[in-house]
Amino acid sequence: MLDIVMPRYNEPWETGRAYFDMLACQKGIDFGKIRVILVHDGTEPFPEETFSSYPYRVEQYRIDHAGVSAARNYGMSLADAEWITFCDFDDKFSSVYSLKFVFDVLGTDKFDLLWGPFFVENKAKDGGFVLTQNDKFNLVWIHNKYYRLSFLWEHDLKFNEDLYFCEDSAFNAMVNIHIEKERIGTIKSLMPLYVWSYRDGSATTDKALTLKNMIGHFYRNKYVTEKFREIGHEDADAMAARTLTDTYCAITRKDVPEGSGELEDLIRGFYREHREGLKTVDSETWRKVMKASMKEAKGCGFLNPERPVFGEWLKRIGKG
Repeated sequence: MLDIVMPRYNEPWETGRAYFDMLACQKGIDFGKIRVILVHDGTEPFPEETFSSYPYRVEQYRIDHAGVSAARNYGMSLADAEWITFCDFDDKFSSVYSLKFVFDVLGTDKFDLLWGPFFVENKAKDGGFVLTQNDKFNLVWIHNKYYRLSFLWEHDLKFNEDLYFCEDSAFNAMVNIHIEKERIGTIKSLMPLYVWSYRDGSATTDKALTLKNMIGHFYRNKYVTEKFREIGHEDADAMAARTLTDTYCAITRKDVPEGSGELEDLIRGFYREHREGLKTVDSETWRKVMKASMKEAKGCGFLNPERPVFGEWLKRIGKG
């Protein structure tokens, strides 16, 4: 019934052991309906006896190092269960009854996506836990989401292997294009069922990678905009506007990373390419996308009370 696709890149066994141990402790489920597809991204597999005591199947596969998207896509290509979920190697469940809540609704025919909020364990802040936003189908994360495999195959939905940042939100954006809203269901429980680890020094948190991640986020937005245009989606121009406002908030942060001129050149070309469509975006849509971008920027620490007015910044970009 459920295939769990988990990429791994160089992490030692102790990093992932908590997930496998917690999975083995789950109550009220049939372990015969669970398979973990562990894809080693250029890393040697573990000895087979590592998993011999667990009550569920673990299958290991190795690919040449190609990134997390390629590893997930490879795992997805091997999946044959009704449902699929994507986990990181250092994640875990919050309770021994986590999967019981999930399996109670996986048997439904009403939904193609089931989701729920989850805890973020921020190990950089004394192991503090933060609850993700309890918004309807949070588009950013793949964590604690369960996708009907036939739905993904029907719409040829895969992770973009050219993206090195925000590839999960790009994947969910494509899911959101094709899914009918009534086919999205919520896994209801008294508390979040899943824990995602936010590690200090990871690609997401390493300050040395700030500029690279800003550029990666731009490419994610550019990819989604292009996909929207490709299918004639009504929100294509709004997505182009969001690409501009996201980049504006990032590149006008108080501590702008050295070398950010590269990102400015990229957004300049993007603006010129989409200039005509952007003229059709109404003021209310601009207000909404700017509000969303500013909220995300605040969460990322991209602050600057003295940043230039957006219109003036955009005019300079257009003339550059």
